[in-house]
Amino acid sequence: MVGPPQPLPESRGTYTDGHLQHGLAIAAADYLDLRSGQKYGTQELVSALTETAQERFLLYGVPTTIHDLSRKNGGQLLPHKSHQNGLDADVSYAAFDGKTVRTSERLRGRYDNETTWELNWHFIRGIQLAASVKNIFVDQSYIPPLRKYVLSTSGPEEWKAY
Repeated sequence: MVGPPQPLPESRGTYTDGHLQHGLAIAAADYLDLRSGQKYGTQELVSALTETAQERFLLYGVPTTIHDLSRKNGGQLLPHKSHQNGLDADVSYAAFDGKTVRTSERLRGRYDNETTWELNWHFIRGIQLAASVKNIFVDQSYIPPLRKYVLSTSGPEEWKAY
């Protein structure tokens, strides 16, 4: 027997002063490495993350590590100022060390290579194609090598588009 339809998640207020109604949990999958119990978001956010992570997994065999989204009903989520209305997520970088792909917070040094930048650009581009994204925050020191990678492989139009 099928129950009544579930109400759609709804974001209210701002990312720093808001809440989430009927938050949708991002579901565990082989292509996701979920690191937080705060895994609720809007339908658009959860769908964009899962679709982009699944595509990257199919192409590269690497799961996407996702940390905090929002609490089920949103609201304050310390230590974050944001993550209140189900519209933002913390996603780790993918890093290639010459042999394996792993999650890393630091991409410089042994991870500073074309494969690392390809993996991360693929995710950044994919998430923007899957959802109406306003901002993606990237460590400032990663922007020049990421830009260099995109310009050398796809050209300036690709960089400007995303």
